[in-house]
Amino acid sequence: MSLVHISNLMKSTLVAAFRSIRHRSLYRRLLRFLFALALVASVAGVFFVEKLHRQNHNHVSLLTDLPAIPPRNSTEMDDQLVVPLRDDATKLQAQRCVQAGYGGVYFKHFRKAGGTTLYNSFRDHQCLRRQMPIFASEFPFFNRDTFDVLNSTVFVTTLRHPIDRILSLYWFEGRWPRTCHKACENNKTKDDTNKVADLEEWIEAIHDQSNHTNLRYVRHNGCGQWVSVENYYTRILLGVDRARDEEQAKSTLHQRGFRNVTLTLRHLLKAKQILASFDVILVQEEMIQPSEKIKMFFEMTGYGDKPPRAFGVERKGYERAKYFVPPLNSTLDRLRQLNALDIELYDYAVRLSQKNFDKWQQRRNEDSLGGNETDFYAAANCKKPMARLPQPVANIAVGGDFCVGGRWSGRTWSDFWYFPGCIFHSREAESK
Repeated sequence: MSLVHISNLMKSTLVAAFRSIRHRSLYRRLLRFLFALALVASVAGVFFVEKLHRQNHNHVSLLTDLPAIPPRNSTEMDDQLVVPLRDDATKLQAQRCVQAGYGGVYFKHFRKAGGTTLYNSFRDHQCLRRQMPIFASEFPFFNRDTFDVLNSTVFVTTLRHPIDRILSLYWFEGRWPRTCHKACENNKTKDDTNKVADLEEWIEAIHDQSNHTNLRYVRHNGCGQWVSVENYYTRILLGVDRARDEEQAKSTLHQRGFRNVTLTLRHLLKAKQILASFDVILVQEEMIQPSEKIKMFFEMTGYGDKPPRAFGVERKGYERAKYFVPPLNSTLDRLRQLNALDIELYDYAVRLSQKNFDKWQQRRNEDSLGGNETDFYAAANCKKPMARLPQPVANIAVGGDFCVGGRWSGRTWSDFWYFPGCIFHSREAESK
């Protein structure tokens, strides 16, 4: 082997070794780069998941402290979770009692939801023609003990879509002030736009009550719910915002007994249970036209010979149109956020109203509520609810709630009162 050949062989060996070392170095560098890239991706993934979790948490900030409720994949599954406080048998007994002339009727009034129209229907027709006690709940909170105290009673209420209810409330309280409260509203007038709150201002003023130094916007809020823009139905049905004692009331705004409790899905479920315990739920949007549901209302409240008719008339809004400014999309989104639970509760009420109507139709077709069977059943099983109520009946205590002169007594509000026109007839009926 020549010297040149040996030299070339050594040269090629050194070159190969150098290349191998360089390749290993590049390989190691590549591995380090890939490892670093994977580490960065992992860290970024953790931050991304955390951020997404926070976004989702903020999205349901209204529903904090979510309960352990099974995932609600459908409205049917959701409705199956609701167990009414009064079952169908209890409701049927009360309806039979009322139709036979026993028992009574209880009406839960929600503001700006068609309740005044129904109230007037009772006042002008029912009380004056039937010797039957009729109760009306006008105070801020419902007491579930009323179901037990007022046995043999048909429970009735009306609801309206939460957003429409708030807009109507604004035109009634914010834009169109009540004359009797004009002095404490800076003498606002319909046509003076400088002296009325716009919708956005009014919503935030009502909602953020804790920052108020005066009661100009909350003048009607004895317990903070008379003018409410956040889950009004749910809060009224549960009474969770009501101070339970005098000490608790001292820590509330102006010591007026209102606490702004954070609502959860558990509260929504309880509100559905209470609503499902009512016999008749009328949807305000359906009340302006005669319907079989209105006929059902008359029959269940013992006024079965009354033909179906509409409650009140549909307002054209000509006067309001002069000053109407369509709400901004951002304002509507804000109201949807504030009323997430109420919107779901309203949707449930619509389904529940139809469900109650279907049951009523089925019973009518089976003729299970007519003739002597009803009279015999009522005479044997029905008691007048007045027999369990304290006398006198001017201010009635239920479940520890009471009212003194229509004002907060230092504990809680009473939950209902008698219609004045019904007391006379009810007492007269008892004396016979």
